[in-house]
Amino acid sequence: MEKMQVMVISLVGGVQSKDHGGDASNDDHECEVLGLSSEASAVESASAWRECKKKPGHNSFIAASEFCVSDLPEQCRYPAVFKYVKCISDRTLRLRVGYTSTERPKGYSFHKDRGTDVLHTGSGLFCDVKYCESFCPCSECTKSKSPHQKWYLVIVKTACHTVYNSEEAKATKFDFFYDDLSCITDGRMKTLVGNRVVKRDIAADVCIIHCATHDSMLAKRLEYLQRETLERVASLMITKPLAKPNEVCIVMSHPHGQSKYLAVGRTMKCRKTRKGPKVKIPYTMTNCPGSSGGPIIMLNSKTCDKALLCNHEFEDLRRTPEAVEKDCFWNECTKNAQHDNFISAHEFCLNDLPEYCRYPEMLQYVQNISSRTIRLRVGCTSSERPKNNNFYNCRGTDVLRLGSGWIHDLKSFEGPCQCSECFDSNSPHHKWHLVVVKTACQMVYNLEEAKATKVDLFYDEESCRIDGRMKTLTGNGVVKRDVAADVFVFNCITHDDSLAKDLRNLLLATVGIDSTSITKQQAKLADICITVSHPHGQSKQIKVGESLKWMKTKRRCKIQVAYTAATCPGSSGGPVVMLDPRSTYMTSWSAVHSSGDSKKGLNKSSSAKPIRKVLRI
Repeated sequence: MEKMQVMVISLVGGVQSKDHGGDASNDDHECEVLGLSSEASAVESASAWRECKKKPGHNSFIAASEFCVSDLPEQCRYPAVFKYVKCISDRTLRLRVGYTSTERPKGYSFHKDRGTDVLHTGSGLFCDVKYCESFCPCSECTKSKSPHQKWYLVIVKTACHTVYNSEEAKATKFDFFYDDLSCITDGRMKTLVGNRVVKRDIAADVCIIHCATHDSMLAKRLEYLQRETLERVASLMITKPLAKPNEVCIVMSHPHGQSKYLAVGRTMKCRKTRKGPKVKIPYTMTNCPGSSGGPIIMLNSKTCDKALLCNHEFEDLRRTPEAVEKDCFWNECTKNAQHDNFISAHEFCLNDLPEYCRYPEMLQYVQNISSRTIRLRVGCTSSERPKNNNFYNCRGTDVLRLGSGWIHDLKSFEGPCQCSECFDSNSPHHKWHLVVVKTACQMVYNLEEAKATKVDLFYDEESCRIDGRMKTLTGNGVVKRDVAADVFVFNCITHDDSLAKDLRNLLLATVGIDSTSITKQQAKLADICITVSHPHGQSKQIKVGESLKWMKTKRRCKIQVAYTAATCPGSSGGPVVMLDPRSTYMTSWSAVHSSGDSKKGLNKSSSAKPIRKVLRI
């Protein structure tokens, strides 16, 4: 079997309340209390920083804009660790809470300030952003006669004692990208206003808040940060073990309401809580008022695969060794060191084809199949996977694995949309498109896994993730599963008419290619085999090789093919295209890549069937 890319996504929403897991029900909180007006707050914040008695001089704090690799403990000084820390730092934000609710119970933090607009500051973590098409719930739109109907939902996590309820959330300003003072003057700092609290856990000291924005540029930057976090977590898997038994602990926050700072220390002994798999972790750093709600990163002492954001309480995401494929990432790949055999999809040209098949039509055909190739990010492993099945040891976990697939079909509908968002909405979309995806059954096993799968289209090069060319859909339903043939077909739903048009044109272009010259030489082209995939979850790569053995299966009109075209972990499910020498048509058999034998240098497809028969000679 070809190993699929596996990583542990240990991004547990979390916040920091008090040092050493203190109780938020007393007054020794870690929020900075400032003046009654926003004008006074900036002056008082700077004054509080200078006159701080808890950490005079703040020598252990490092400004986010100045943090570098050498600031990490020596055993953690890897580019992968540093980039991950910077990524989480970018997601850390400052909270300015302008009102204290009368609903705060007696004895709880700030209960003496109930009903006042005494400003207190804290920190938080950006968790998610979603595009919405409905009436915007922000305060401006609710008062407007023409509210925005296209907006973005931004989700933030912080400490419950920092923001207690929706009343306080509406009086809270969330400052993104406040890394230094110049961010305020040059406009890099972006500010949103809270809308409502959607989840509150007083015992765990966690609060999740919704904000709304119409700023598409801000939303794109936040989406990029989300994707970047996943990439950085993946790269942590290839780092070496830490040298000392204690875990490294990194805190990010806005102490005293100032710009962003980081502090590096170590954790002490973990303490289990009564809440399932959660634990509390005390640590050595001393924080300042204003730090409440900021993220904490824990780096495991055995491997760097567990980078946890926590609130002195975090979900224990330790995995079995079988679940952590540490040697299958691009830079540490042992199957295809240096990846010299792979050609980036956006650079693939006529000269990359073997000399005997350098026809423009052949290049056009390969590029078309490449455009239909997608990356899959499967976010869970179903407990229904049988014993001895791939990833059996990961059942019931959210270990993330990466693979490939391709767009199989597209259908458009008019009527109430069947996606989860529209199903729960009072105003569902009445025009929608069903995108059918084909991959390997070892990659996605059932409906549960399909719904936890992100489908990334048009990820041809790194810049596609940043400039928005890459589009992402979520699995919705199962169309077909054939475990024996290693084929799985599922669908996604989109309301994006422009995306649907592009996909429809791609599907039509496959049939529209003039294949006269290819058909005449089909017998000579019989040896060619082309794989397109996302090895190691990276951008799309193409490899041209030879098909060595065509094997009939017991299934009518289906075959399996052994071939030399290089593949890597993450290639499972990607399309494999071969030309059939036995046909008087230009018949290409397309399967999905199923497995590989690194010792023999051979790979094997799933059961395949013809996808194109045109232009009889």
